[in-house]
Amino acid sequence: MDPDKTSSGDQSLRKRGKRILGAPFNAVGTLLGTKSKEARKSLKAPAELQGSDGTWSSGGPGSSAPAEFLTKMPDPSWIDIEMIGYWLKKCDMEHGENCRRPFGDPSGLRKPQWLIDVKRKCLTSAEPEHRYACLSYVWGGASTLKTGKDNLESLLGDESLTTHWDEIPKTIRNTIDLVDQLGIQYLWVDCMCIIQDDKDSKHDQIQAMSGIYANAYVTIIAANGWDANHGLRGIQGVTEPRQLSTFLKSDLEETL
Repeated sequence: MDPDKTSSGDQSLRKRGKRILGAPFNAVGTLLGTKSKEARKSLKAPAELQGSDGTWSSGGPGSSAPAEFLTKMPDPSWIDIEMIGYWLKKCDMEHGENCRRPFGDPSGLRKPQWLIDVKRKCLTSAEPEHRYACLSYVWGGASTLKTGKDNLESLLGDESLTTHWDEIPKTIRNTIDLVDQLGIQYLWVDCMCIIQDDKDSKHDQIQAMSGIYANAYVTIIAANGWDANHGLRGIQGVTEPRQLSTFLKSDLEETL
């Protein structure tokens, strides 16, 4: 991998209809594809989430979409985890195969070899049934923990990543915490899920990256910062508050 390049271009992923979470996509109106408050209020819920009047019923994080989600102004300082859960649930129910199978039958796509288990804080062998998130970010000049032949076995042990926590750049650490909060157990990050000093395995996994991203449940794009130590701002209880740009604030106020 070239440390000065992003793991994957968000433009190509966007064209393929994949779920993407990143700084440019925090605006509710942009994600829902509606421009007016009246239009959003008129949206009907999927049958699985409808109340008696056909509008959104209330429920737990991500399991339903209360009407407030359609007109709610995002907190300028903190990411709304419940809202992201709703976006994912809505995508599951309304987009279906368009997101799960963006290229048709996914059986021919190459899969990841290793994944980070965010609950057990270790690497694990990737299995076909594993639902995982991907991280797209810039390595830049940041030093980072890399998986190699010499440390692979130790990184497979429960809580092994906690031993190396300070060696893992902030962006990756923060993404592990974010994915855990979203209830997704597995995460793919290039530097840790590709064996960096195994020439054949590394070549195979680099060639498989389009399939790895295509098969991801969601891709998180770290759109800010020049290297992997910038971190993901705005995860309450984990990182410092974010600062929305003036452009984004104006767009949100106009949209909502």
